Amino acid sequence: MGSDGRPAGQQVVVLKRLGVPTLRTKVVEEGLGRLGLSPRPSPPPSPWEEEEDPSSSVPAELTCVGETISVVDAEAREGVPQAQRPAFDLDAFQRHLQRSSTPDDRRGEEEVWTLLSARQLASTQKMLEENAKNLPDRTIVVADTQTEGKGRAGNKWISPPGCLMCSIYCNIAMEGRKLPLLQYATTLAAVQALEMLCGDSGKGPPGSTKPFASIKWPNDVYINGTKVGGVLCQTVYKGSGAFQLIAGIGINVDNAEPTFCINQALRDLDREEIAKEELLAEMIPRLVHAYRVIAKDSFSPLHEEYYRYWLHSGQKLKVKADASLRDGEGGEDKDVVVVGLSEDGFLLAQDEKKVLVELYPDGNR
Repeated sequence: MGSDGRPAGQQVVVLKRLGVPTLRTKVVEEGLGRLGLSPRPSPPPSPWEEEEDPSSSVPAELTCVGETISVVDAEAREGVPQAQRPAFDLDAFQRHLQRSSTPDDRRGEEEVWTLLSARQLASTQKMLEENAKNLPDRTIVVADTQTEGKGRAGNKWISPPGCLMCSIYCNIAMEGRKLPLLQYATTLAAVQALEMLCGDSGKGPPGSTKPFASIKWPNDVYINGTKVGGVLCQTVYKGSGAFQLIAGIGINVDNAEPTFCINQALRDLDREEIAKEELLAEMIPRLVHAYRVIAKDSFSPLHEEYYRYWLHSGQKLKVKADASLRDGEGGEDKDVVVVGLSEDGFLLAQDEKKVLVELYPDGNR
């Protein structure tokens, strides 16, 4: 047994409660603008199913893929053996949240979130799936490494040190038809955060600079033609218009093998490297804001920003005969050109007869 009563060698997660700033929606009011006044916009309404007590307790032990995980409060983490102590710096993450690059006039009130950080887990996604009923709403799980991570279509996502691997749990109230949009919002938040930390955002006229990272539809993050991350969103209906959302995010920040990483791209540009804590702190407020926009409205207010980062405008594709058609008749393969996203967030393309074709992810690409 360890000095604190835990079985020797038992995996540990360190718990810390944090304030995450909400973002205010940009508002353009022509009349006020003519008067030289800048209205202070309000954040969209909260999408959360209910305002749960942020001090809700977390059990002393959780499970993950058959393994028992001990929960240790951040104030007592010095008692955790060094070999089990997570490398993810909770204090640095909190500092980055408090001084993120979000302008003061877009920072709203803070929401309390729970963060669980581990040296190693089988899967951050599985950790939340197995324990959601015992965890507070708005919980984030971060692991330095994971051994049985989940990708789309059941693919495994193995992550060595250097990758930001996290999953986010919340109960969200929205129409079921909007659920596919959550993965786009999560991916958008990731590339927005990368642009803020690594790109040339704000250093020239709008559209004058190429984004640092791009989106490969529906949920992959690319840099210089190479995939460096991805998103997996899973939802469960809870009744009364509410859904349990678990959003998994994996981004290769500092592991150059076997392909490419963010910090390698920054070194190639002779720019300052970033830390995982910094990236997550920039990402979470943007992700929450996008969820609020979708719950209140749709993905339409986010289209322009999404198109700024995605790779597909004007892309030529071959569509199979069984593709879903917005208009016209199917029955044969056809060549199409991508023109944007549909109202429900699916890929929208047009054939040579100007017939619109709505494309759905196949789960593998």
